[in-house]
Amino acid sequence: MTPRLAASIDELALHEGSACVSILFPVDPRHLDEHRDVLTVRNLVEEAGRRFDAFGVGHAGLLDVDIVELRRRAMALGCSGVAVYRSPGYDAEVMVASPVGPTVTVGDRFHVLPLVAIGAGGWRGHVLTVGGRGVALYKAVDGSLEPCPTVGLPTRSDDVLGPDKSERQSGAHTAGPAGRQGEATMHHGLGGREDDRKGLIEHYFRLVDDAVSEAIGPDDPLLVIGTVTNVAHFRAVTRHQVVDGLALGSPSELTVDQLAAGVAGVAEAQHTRQVDEQLARYAALAGTGLATADRQELAAAAAAGRVELLRLGAALTRPTGEPSAPDAALDAANRTVIDARRTGAVVMIVDREQRPEAPALAGILRY
Repeated sequence: MTPRLAASIDELALHEGSACVSILFPVDPRHLDEHRDVLTVRNLVEEAGRRFDAFGVGHAGLLDVDIVELRRRAMALGCSGVAVYRSPGYDAEVMVASPVGPTVTVGDRFHVLPLVAIGAGGWRGHVLTVGGRGVALYKAVDGSLEPCPTVGLPTRSDDVLGPDKSERQSGAHTAGPAGRQGEATMHHGLGGREDDRKGLIEHYFRLVDDAVSEAIGPDDPLLVIGTVTNVAHFRAVTRHQVVDGLALGSPSELTVDQLAAGVAGVAEAQHTRQVDEQLARYAALAGTGLATADRQELAAAAAAGRVELLRLGAALTRPTGEPSAPDAALDAANRTVIDARRTGAVVMIVDREQRPEAPALAGILRY
């Protein structure tokens, strides 16, 4: 079976099977010799085999891992870790940008906590690119930008505005001598033409805003990217919560990866604000029955689809212990996260070193 190279976290979280094995291992680009990484993965594979045998579950073919090839691909992509997910009839490999601890789990679901940390540790919102040759809406999710379906979004400003020749045509000509200056300049219709174009520009960006309104809510954070002029035009007419505008130039000349890199700086500041808001909201709901840090209550609420927001301490997503020592708390947290994600909950990572008052696992409930 050909491995899936870009399985999403939600796809992995939704997968269930009688024999699911998750093998995660770090890749250290400082060491050209792969011996250390190969030894780490071999130990993980052997431990997975022992656990399958202990459960009386067959695992033929599930533990054949080409360690050297996976390590080579990860280094070529500049990644610091690899996650391998296998079950009968299913094979996925994920190159992980952030370091991961050596981890192996077997059971009826995959271990996705380290992958959740990559995306849940960042800003959540939408990114709108506005340019003369293209307009697009993206969703910031799992540390990357994904295209967001829209209806009625203008793809080109020229389709509405027509070619802009106003800067090249002055709308003036010279007429006979006039006093000492020798010539007089007469202007015809320049103001009217400028007013018409200003109205068209406003109309165009209102069309963009209308289309965005069909795709996201008015309170969803929105970051706008484009030229200084286009960002200003959109901000002047939008009904949305624009958290910031980035003048990165014409979006049509940028790749999605370049857009994501540009978003990163703003996203970090916005994520800090979002965490502060949610911590304050959690504190306000404490004692009302709509906020809890009890892990059994959270697990039951997640399974029933009652969790609106789940907060994880960063330490839960970075297992560093020996792979031969299963962590029951980690397994339970993984299951809670999977159940919460499958029912639409937002998962957020909180660094408890910066916010020691935050519980390691807590949630806000819908009801």
